Amino acid sequence: MLDLVRTFVEPELPRGVEKFGPEAQAALNDRGHLLVDDEFKLGRVLWG
Repeated sequence: MLDLVRTFVEPELPRGVEKFGPEAQAALNDRGHLLVDDEFKLGRVLWG
């Protein structure tokens, strides 16, 4: 099962921190989305 909070909002594993950690969330605020693996956009709704 995917724990949405521990994967996206407060990531714990290294890959999650890299993809969705504080730096990525700051970029989300600037651009309005995260670009995951250079092809998949995740918008602010996920963190809302």
